[in-house]
Amino acid sequence: MSNQRLRTRQVKPYRVIVAEDNRVLQDVIRFNLARAGFEVRTAVEGAQALRLLEEQPADVLVTDCQMPGMSGLELCAAIRSHAIYSNLPILFCSAKGLEIEPETLEKLRLPEVLCKPFSPRSLVEKVQALAESRSESAPSTVTELVH
Repeated sequence: MSNQRLRTRQVKPYRVIVAEDNRVLQDVIRFNLARAGFEVRTAVEGAQALRLLEEQPADVLVTDCQMPGMSGLELCAAIRSHAIYSNLPILFCSAKGLEIEPETLEKLRLPEVLCKPFSPRSLVEKVQALAESRSESAPSTVTELVH
């Protein structure tokens, strides 16, 4: 055992799509997720996020609730009804005080809402947990035993 050591190697980063119409907040989210090692693509509304998802699959979607065109709830419903993407983990973000029916959240399999304003740390932790829950066989780093 003394000749063995642990080595950590980087594996392909988790891919995240961020759907947020507020460009400043979109930049803040993208910056913090990219700094944490995520590959981030952004959309300003739901239909654009769907196109990004179809171009290249993602590991997690982070979406705002209120956006022009297709809202965050409509985006989540479209994803949940899609055969390929129906199990995509989604982090749903909403302004404090915006009431969303618990039945709607349950139907769309949105276990929690990240209320704005939120800390960069809570954002990164929640996205990391969602990515790992989806892709337990492909974490962002792999520790292997080397002889």
